[in-house]
Amino acid sequence: MFRKIIGISTAKGFSFSQPRNYATKSIGTHNGLFHCDEALAVYLLRQTKEFKEAQLVRSRDPNLLSKCDVLVDVGGEFDPDRLRFDHHQKDFSESFIGGDIKLSSAGLVYKYFGKEIIKNSLSQSLNQTDSESLDLIYKKLYNVFVRPIDAIDNGIPSTSGGILYTDCTGITHRVRRLNPQWYEKKSEAMELEQFEKASVLVGQEFHQHLDEIMMSWIPSRQLVQKAFQNRFKHHKSGKMIVLDTFCPWSDHLSVIDTNNVLYVIYPATEHDWRVQCVKKRGSLFESRHPLPRRWRGLSTERLRQITNLETAMFVHASGFIGGCKNYSDAMKMAEMALKTA
Repeated sequence: MFRKIIGISTAKGFSFSQPRNYATKSIGTHNGLFHCDEALAVYLLRQTKEFKEAQLVRSRDPNLLSKCDVLVDVGGEFDPDRLRFDHHQKDFSESFIGGDIKLSSAGLVYKYFGKEIIKNSLSQSLNQTDSESLDLIYKKLYNVFVRPIDAIDNGIPSTSGGILYTDCTGITHRVRRLNPQWYEKKSEAMELEQFEKASVLVGQEFHQHLDEIMMSWIPSRQLVQKAFQNRFKHHKSGKMIVLDTFCPWSDHLSVIDTNNVLYVIYPATEHDWRVQCVKKRGSLFESRHPLPRRWRGLSTERLRQITNLETAMFVHASGFIGGCKNYSDAMKMAEMALKTA
């Protein structure tokens, strides 16, 4: 996965990732201090068929850059037809589908090459990805990984409130730390080598997010969809869904269902079931219909006496979740809670 680097340092201030071969496709970006967005942009381009073996040219020389097949984060021009992907222009306003954040060079490359990259990445494990799933993966991967990189590069804070602390462990900080330090003797070759390390680093994280979406997020979405479609088979009200196995369900259900389902019943272990309340849309903690107040925080013995459920185990003090030892009692707990005001 790691690319062998052959750096060339020159007095003119540019470098190639390998001796210049004009028959080889070339990716151009600026030299000097690098950021996460162009490191990812270069990596993504190298995941396409056209630029798989492309060499990297780092320079600010317009004549040299004009000879590159594609430019990212440099050149003062956005023109996807000519493969020019700079975002520093005063009149630049490109955003992702339905987005409110201007794209960086990473977002630009992802917007125009993302689906091809995803298909290429999944081709070894999947013979075919249907168009609906591909579109879901494409949008999800942008939102969870590329969008924050776009926002940070454009100086957009993640919150409008005061800053309580600074997280220096994120991918943009880790890429930034790969830049040669102020006290080190710098060379074009050194900068090039560190840039390539940064590109691989952010690329690895890109694929980790893609794997998580493909192996966990898409399957869990399908399980939640199926449970939602079958909700009336378990209770005539349609106010609860049953998952045969636990999976991350909250985000999926908030998209699939606007306000109908109140409880999700699922196995925590083989002999341990949960009744969990669905949160109100847009709320981190407030439930649509919490479990009864008189059950909350009781001992197991007292809870069983009040509910008359032999295997009841607990109800959280906030009322957002309860537990029983079998499915039957978990369903009864939800049914009783449903009847409370």
